[in-house]
Amino acid sequence: MLQGAQQFIFDDGPCTLDEIDRAIEGLELGKPERSSSLLMAWRCGTNRQNILRMRVADQWGLPTMPVRFDLGRELAVLGNMRIVRQFEPNWALVDAPHLTPALERCSYLNLSSGTSATRTIAFPTHEQLFENARSCNEAFGLSHRRWYWCTFPFFAHAHELISKSIAADIPLLNCAPTAVSRINTILNEQPIELHILTTPHVATSFLSKHLDVADPSRIRFELAGEYVSLGVVNRLRAKGFKAAVSWGSAETSGVAMADLHPQVAGSIGKPLPRYQVTPDQICDRAPLTIAGPAIPSYLFRNHQLNATHGHFVSKDEVGYDGHNLIFRGRSDKQIKFKGTYINVTEVESWAKNFDEVDNAFLTVEDTPNQTELRLYVQCEQKSLWPEIESVIKSRMFQTYGGIRIHVLSRVALSHTPTGKLIREASQQTQPFQPSGA
Repeated sequence: MLQGAQQFIFDDGPCTLDEIDRAIEGLELGKPERSSSLLMAWRCGTNRQNILRMRVADQWGLPTMPVRFDLGRELAVLGNMRIVRQFEPNWALVDAPHLTPALERCSYLNLSSGTSATRTIAFPTHEQLFENARSCNEAFGLSHRRWYWCTFPFFAHAHELISKSIAADIPLLNCAPTAVSRINTILNEQPIELHILTTPHVATSFLSKHLDVADPSRIRFELAGEYVSLGVVNRLRAKGFKAAVSWGSAETSGVAMADLHPQVAGSIGKPLPRYQVTPDQICDRAPLTIAGPAIPSYLFRNHQLNATHGHFVSKDEVGYDGHNLIFRGRSDKQIKFKGTYINVTEVESWAKNFDEVDNAFLTVEDTPNQTELRLYVQCEQKSLWPEIESVIKSRMFQTYGGIRIHVLSRVALSHTPTGKLIREASQQTQPFQPSGA
């Protein structure tokens, strides 16, 4: 995957691919015999370490599997497998014969979000990842004049940190969001614009406060990873930044749709070049399907390996207004409470329709005396809390009759290190705060 990379810029400084290769020569790892059922897996460390290990796999012709937690926990998602060689406690060669058809031309194992043992695995080839990269570069105008930075951690869709910059022949900014001072230096030294793929929370709570550039319009945030409130987009614009929203998944090799100028709540825009999407006729709600040459050839889900034939049916549902696709929710996102099925996305959207609301999530909680339906709402403006609660309860009554909802407004909700909302009330303790903030 790294062939063609000219320069990496890490938290601790720049590095060339030649320097990475020289560092590998000093490790004396010993190349294994070629096998179509082998893959290289490791627990992610620094981006420099991750790039080095991915480069080793490149040289050996092996697909990779960078993961967040210990291999003993993460490898369960593969089903039957065995570790055939251990380089370090959390860096190993793994044999998975039942996945051979998918591994033969695979670049790396791209895992969807979810719990360790139940995630979907996509097996994109190098060609499919770079088909996606070319689509993104064309849509977002990535070039020597507009560089790209992804703040996702390496275990969360590694190619998002790599392939677009290689395809655009620009330096790879492999910096964590906490390394914002290095990004500021680059912006001050280089006459460039910067396109940043990140989550809404990281953009609003950290980057927009610490990026130091005289002209904020040189920066465009691409907000992804969850439903994006139009209020978040408008607040970033009010600070002078550009803001776009996008939709993608492991099953589509990354970003497949985008809206560069969101004006409608819930819009995820249009398909990127070389992707075909339905619905493509005006409708209020329909399953989202995606096709194109970037769709991974194989998916592994529920311990079953299936060929995609370039086609993916998402559990997301969308409407089409003749211009843009509008996110409507998930086909599997319902809560059954007191005998009534409640649409989670619908209820959460009532709060997110307020420009001042950053996020919200609906949950059912057991208390010592009863089970309650609760909506947690993130809004810094406390003066709006009573109005938000009143609107939510009114809409709840209109839509679901006598079902009672408890609205709990907070200045901040807790997020994962990747910036995604933690949708569990028991973990709503501390808001995301990157070290060095």
